Amino acid sequence: MAASAELTVFYNSFAPKPRFVIFGGGRDVVPIAELADRVGFRVAVADWHEGGLHNKFPRAEQIICSPMEVVQRLGVAREDYVLI
Repeated sequence: MAASAELTVFYNSFAPKPRFVIFGGGRDVVPIAELADRVGFRVAVADWHEGGLHNKFPRAEQIICSPMEVVQRLGVAREDYVLI
């Protein structure tokens, strides 16, 4: 009688953090972006004013463009969370 072989497999599954996209970089958004970062989101903030993002979102992806360009430039997808 032949001995049966036993196979043990170990694996890790890696998934990116969900992304939270915020339209507008006003002062009222700072605590929201900080909270989203703390609970595990990747945060992206888009504003159309040159000074709208200055030093307010150090841990977020930041983009300056018109509101109509944000979706295309950031590649917003179904899986993303969006705050307008």
